[in-house]
Amino acid sequence: MRAAGYSHLLSTARDRSEAHEIRNLVAQASGRAARTLRDWNRHGVPPSGVAAVNRATAVWRLGGIQRAADTFGLSVRKTLSWLAGRGRRSRAERDRIERIIYSIGVGVTLLVRVEFNTLTGGLQAESGREVEVILSVHERDIEALDRLVRAGDIGPALQILEPLIYGQYMEEMVDVELTQILTPGPDLWDQADYVLTPEGVVGPGYEH
Repeated sequence: MRAAGYSHLLSTARDRSEAHEIRNLVAQASGRAARTLRDWNRHGVPPSGVAAVNRATAVWRLGGIQRAADTFGLSVRKTLSWLAGRGRRSRAERDRIERIIYSIGVGVTLLVRVEFNTLTGGLQAESGREVEVILSVHERDIEALDRLVRAGDIGPALQILEPLIYGQYMEEMVDVELTQILTPGPDLWDQADYVLTPEGVVGPGYEH
């Protein structure tokens, strides 16, 4: 199950030069070769690449590395390090970057594992299937999910997740009903900003 964020980002390019700039940003953010990026464009971005594409999207929307550095209040070197998912930043720097990213419509990433039923003609066709995905979400979604899950209000939490999964993974999840929130496997925990578990959200600012 893959997100289509990279192909959508490329579609915003007005000419070949801009498309080349976008490809370079995604390559810097992900550390992936051109062949891999072509695969992402054709088939979608795997969960492990979503955070990198989000960082590249933020830099692109801000007008490139130099303007992103000016906006973030960082040096170009530190901005390149952030783009590549490396380096340490102070809490104030992290908070400032997050606020800017939210303001331009690029969210944080949330690792989710859910159980779902497939539906055909409105009737259940297959039950108990599972999927693990990294979603791009806003901080308000993180806060709402944590509050609902900790309170045991799983239904409303699934209602928040359903359109997010539909919107970012529509190709393979056309007609489904989410039924449970599960604990994601360990492999992708370090690839997302936050992780949703049956007990609540795990990540900066959230106790577990």
